[in-house]
Amino acid sequence: MHETRGLAPLLLDRWIGDFSAGMRQRIAIAVAFAGSHFLVILDKPFNWLDPVAIFDLREVLRDRVDGGLTLITAHHDLGTLASICDAGLMLADDKVVLALDERMLRIAAQTPRAFERQTIDRLGVMDQRRPTPSVRSEGDSAMTPASAPVSSPSSPWTR
Repeated sequence: MHETRGLAPLLLDRWIGDFSAGMRQRIAIAVAFAGSHFLVILDKPFNWLDPVAIFDLREVLRDRVDGGLTLITAHHDLGTLASICDAGLMLADDKVVLALDERMLRIAAQTPRAFERQTIDRLGVMDQRRPTPSVRSEGDSAMTPASAPVSSPSSPWTR
């Protein structure tokens, strides 16, 4: 197991507090996969990882999911949600405010800036004093903020 996660055997003899935050994160993820589980829950698995480790982890997670693993992750990276997840739920104030299926996420991956804008508008994080322009992506109709009337059913993440 340690070889597949890039954890050299000599590192296994050190106290975990001596490692960087990124290495502690990698160790915690490796421990989560130590058993033959059908379901794994990871809380912000990409935090503290360098770009190479993030890429490697995404590849490993995708392979595991393609192999039948059910993976539930919590994270705040909309790009990751759009690009590697099969489904997603967005929460605000302990309520589901947006449910995304695989089709919606594929569209979001093709128009990541529009998806990010829509999601932030939906979550009410945007400064209410600043006007929100409609965003157009190639081959897609205008996407409107969630609080505005929906002008087109082709935008999968508006009400």
